[in-house]
Amino acid sequence: MRQLLITWTSAFVGGVGLASLFTIQTEYWGLIFLLSVTFLILGSLLTNSRKLFWFTALVGLGLVGGFYRVSTVQVVSNFDHALGTNVQFEGVVVDEPDQRDNLTLLTVRPLETKTKILVSTNVYQSIAYGDQVTVAGKLNTPENFTTDTGKMFDYVNYLKVRGVYFKVDFAKVAVVKSGQGNSVLSVLFKIKQKFVEQLNLSLSEPEASLMAGLLVGDRRGLGAD
Repeated sequence: MRQLLITWTSAFVGGVGLASLFTIQTEYWGLIFLLSVTFLILGSLLTNSRKLFWFTALVGLGLVGGFYRVSTVQVVSNFDHALGTNVQFEGVVVDEPDQRDNLTLLTVRPLETKTKILVSTNVYQSIAYGDQVTVAGKLNTPENFTTDTGKMFDYVNYLKVRGVYFKVDFAKVAVVKSGQGNSVLSVLFKIKQKFVEQLNLSLSEPEASLMAGLLVGDRRGLGAD
């Protein structure tokens, strides 16, 4: 047990060091986490290589834990001083744009930071995952809100678990260049987009949007909230 604790602690310290020195995309840390959990399960099932699988899993989980610790500490300090003021920054769209009826929501990570900012902009702008953009607008923090059913939705924590701590509403956004995201995710998002387009051609509304929401998680079919 002591050896396992030492292994995890050493990996945790290593994760803190890596996250402090290098900007590594969250997707890669997520992949390490999934692989670690896989090795943990394999170690429980396969007795012959149990120690090797568990050792690898502990190293991976320790690295991810160190990264998470650094990200939660640094992320809040990056933009706190600018709250309530007009800001302008350049960043990369790190998630699929969420197009609503009257606006588009973008998750943008400013360059050289680990912060994610939720940006709302014109619905008619053509912006894709991996685009490097300039953003100008007033910086604020998200707020909880009451849904149509009268229940309070914990929007702050909903965004927090996704690494989003700030927002810029009705921002001016301009694309600088494209192709700055993960190539695998870019392909997957394009496939999803083509699938949704085919659904729209095959079905009428609201059936097309509802089906897209159920099958591939397209948020336009799941309501505004």
